[in-house]
Amino acid sequence: MSPMSPAIAHVLFVCTGNICRSPFAERLASHIAAGLPAGQPAHGWRFSSAGIGALVGEPMDAAMAAELAARGGDPSGFTARQLTARLARDADLILALEPAHREWVLDEWPGLVRRTLVLGQAARAAVDLDDDADPLRALLAHRGAVQASDGIRDPYRRGPAAAQEAAARIERALRAVMGADPGRTPG
Repeated sequence: MSPMSPAIAHVLFVCTGNICRSPFAERLASHIAAGLPAGQPAHGWRFSSAGIGALVGEPMDAAMAAELAARGGDPSGFTARQLTARLARDADLILALEPAHREWVLDEWPGLVRRTLVLGQAARAAVDLDDDADPLRALLAHRGAVQASDGIRDPYRRGPAAAQEAAARIERALRAVMGADPGRTPG
């Protein structure tokens, strides 16, 4: 695990090709964090993404890039990359976009079990956090089971409606995890 203080943490999002869901989550999380008050823990978090079968070097999918831009995020300059042992081990928290991505990470690196969650699972856990809790530490201590509904369906080549649905679910989950939504309602 990388050195971590309550103000600085590295969150890694993982999906399949690293062109739709995980880069959207990375860039939107950065945008949300920048707008949080300086005293809120997620304000200082760093975000990145990778894919378990990445389309290395490719830009963000156009439909997801449009969804990101509509929410104030910036897709420019993004290039997909493959998840590696170093990337995984350098992250303080790994948020997979589907249960299968989490399983892949844990098959490769079983020692990362305590810091690898599915994004929807983390959002459900965040609903129960004490308002004074450090969300990262609380999520790392979470031991709830993964549910099938915790995953975000891949919008790749499924059209604008699928991209919009995936983007909305990711945004709701991110806001819950980062404490950016007073209601902390997961998607």
